[in-house]
Amino acid sequence: EYHYRHGTESNKMIADWAVGHAYLNLKVYKEAEKWLEPLVEWCEKLEDDEFLGFTCRDLGEVNLAGEKYQSALDYFIRAEKLLKEAGMPDWNAEGYDKLLNQIKELRRKIE
Repeated sequence: EYHYRHGTESNKMIADWAVGHAYLNLKVYKEAEKWLEPLVEWCEKLEDDEFLGFTCRDLGEVNLAGEKYQSALDYFIRAEKLLKEAGMPDWNAEGYDKLLNQIKELRRKIE
């Protein structure tokens, strides 16, 4: 609520991502998707590729939990490209490696 009263568009978008991410961590996937899905367009509008990468990664997790494997893979591939460009391998190598492994595993599962 604070960010919506006093923040920039970017602050509001990141606040909504944080809510969606929290629901994802709680494994409340439908609620997570409800918050995260609109953020794809919002991040694109703001040209915030890093948070678009985070959003795609999280939507990949939501789709993976729902056994929508191709959709999950598509989100993870998009997230990997964006997060690599944002330097994630340097500041979160473990998280980046997890993303690469998820892509590899999903490709095997789909084939």
